[in-house]
Amino acid sequence: MTNVSARAYRTLDWLGSVPQIAIPVYQRDYRWSQETCLQLLKDVRAIAWADAGRSHFIGSILSSADGDGALTLVDGQQRVTTLMLMLAAIRDLSSGVDDEISRVAAQLILRPGGGQTRLRPHERHLQVADRLLLGRPAELGRTTLEQNYTFFLDQLTDWRLAWDGLQRLEHVSIELGHLANAQQIFESLNATGAALSDDELIHNYIHMGRPHDEQVKVERDIWAPIEVATQGATREFWRDYLVLTSGSQPDFTGDFGVYRVFRSAYPDPLHDVTPEVGAEWVRLARRYEVLLNPEREPDPGVRGQLRLLQSFGTAPRPLLMGIYDDYCQGSLERESLVEICEMLQSLLIRRALVNLGRDLSIIGTLCRERGSGRNPLNRMVRLTPEDPRVRLALTHSALPQAGYVLRRLQSVDPNLTDLQVEHIYPQTPRADWSSDGVSRWGDLTTQEQADFRTLLNTIGNLTLLEAHLNAGASNSSFRQKARYYAQSQVPETRALADRSTWGAPEIRERTTRMIEQFLSTWARPAAVPMDEPEDMVRAVDLSRPSSPADPDIFEYVVFEDEIWGDVHRVRPFFERLCRTLWKRDPERFLSTESGSQLVSRGKVQGVRYIDLAPGAFLYSNWWPNYLLSAAQDFITAFGLEDSVRVKLAEAADSPKVVEQDLDDESMVSRDV
Repeated sequence: MTNVSARAYRTLDWLGSVPQIAIPVYQRDYRWSQETCLQLLKDVRAIAWADAGRSHFIGSILSSADGDGALTLVDGQQRVTTLMLMLAAIRDLSSGVDDEISRVAAQLILRPGGGQTRLRPHERHLQVADRLLLGRPAELGRTTLEQNYTFFLDQLTDWRLAWDGLQRLEHVSIELGHLANAQQIFESLNATGAALSDDELIHNYIHMGRPHDEQVKVERDIWAPIEVATQGATREFWRDYLVLTSGSQPDFTGDFGVYRVFRSAYPDPLHDVTPEVGAEWVRLARRYEVLLNPEREPDPGVRGQLRLLQSFGTAPRPLLMGIYDDYCQGSLERESLVEICEMLQSLLIRRALVNLGRDLSIIGTLCRERGSGRNPLNRMVRLTPEDPRVRLALTHSALPQAGYVLRRLQSVDPNLTDLQVEHIYPQTPRADWSSDGVSRWGDLTTQEQADFRTLLNTIGNLTLLEAHLNAGASNSSFRQKARYYAQSQVPETRALADRSTWGAPEIRERTTRMIEQFLSTWARPAAVPMDEPEDMVRAVDLSRPSSPADPDIFEYVVFEDEIWGDVHRVRPFFERLCRTLWKRDPERFLSTESGSQLVSRGKVQGVRYIDLAPGAFLYSNWWPNYLLSAAQDFITAFGLEDSVRVKLAEAADSPKVVEQDLDDESMVSRDV
């Protein structure tokens, strides 16, 4: 006996034979657009005009038996619901004109015996669906169900033709046995029709397989509050939640990457998704709601920080969600939250400035720091470019996220919302453009023009200006622009109007001043060196050395925020790593393959051991290539892949780096 049976039906015959078709709680909402409804209507009209004997196939409908002939739809909700809306419109349009068509259409909509509709949608849509399908649509609202019913009322001027076409629709009904894997079949069928999003697949995954009453409870207590809080950004919430809680950098690449990572984190949703887990999801979703809408945070200082961090798009949200939750629960002081937010801005804007903006796997590293009970601030500092490098970039490079930077530097009134980034020396100067009212752009030498162009996008040549004033200033000469600057509500811009000239010397002078202001606004402790990404290599990415010798191959090792400056060879690295990890968690240490080499008896003469504790010795009489492999296993077992890095020395037999293609999210750059 198989767990799946399939049979072809004329669709209206099938509707008439099923006493009830229930939409389970785990299904997504009805969301067919009017464009999709129009395509179905075109297909119905086309088949009505086709030669006798022809039919139109609308695909497969997947269901499971509910008893007494009733069915629960697993796949096909959008088509079945739309057909019911079309039948309701035909019933209402034909009433009093062709009562037989109206009567048959009504019979297809109603359960045998009347009183209820065959289609039983989600409880939250039941009242609207009943009004439409029972023929009582007194006032039509703005739900998708009501909009599509109205669409059919307007379009079906040829309702007789549409009725004939509906008689010729066919589909395959697939019914599942009680042992069938409904989720797996559902996902494979989702390759056709309107594709599900990651969050919709997660929704199905945590509901499917539960009794109906339990589905209703999960929907009411967990899923609905999450959807309300995340306001259309539900997929982004789940992605950021998984970064926050995974303890590693999740791989979201490929189709349905977020859903795939979620399934890996919760392999048995019926047991893994407990009320406690659901409560955490809802709590963090409500924190996420404030990240999306900082105005809902009552504290002005915290609200200002959250608003500023919105300039970096989605990148910082996983960490922000965690530290903001810590603050709301009272485990993080307000001053500490503000300090972390300020340092996070310094980290992101400085890295963007020196072209490290794509290295956003660091957010996952910082989330792991927080999850381990450590303040992520120290790690942030080590990942933040130092002042000399930033000063050089600000002097010669284009300013990233210029609107965000200038707003902070120029202390702009938050109520000014129509500001644009203005290039004081214009991007496309006309031949008669002048910086001083005397010399003209067309008269400058090629070298002088090139000098201006190198300064065009640097911080000293940028300011903020209201949109209407910017349109007037355009690419006029500096003295003409100054009239518009004088009208600005931005003090720094207004002050520019007092200048008589705007040439390369003025740009360089302003750049120098603004660089110092930048470095103090986005400050970084100078005493802490930066982990240079091009110099620091993850220990887990090293291949094993080819020689049995153990030469000096490391300049130093960084373990989290600690520098092991005296570790230059594989063996000392392995020994120090083992002692450190043993102190942190002996039980986890022992659970690893290499940790199983621990012995409690006395040492054997001539054999090398590492003393971990009184009576506990770790066999380490291996060549360096095996020691490095064992070290990498320990690092992975403790989830420290991004936290143990080495600075390689210039040595002939240094381990090579195993190349990996990281798929980092691009930093979102938003101007004002």
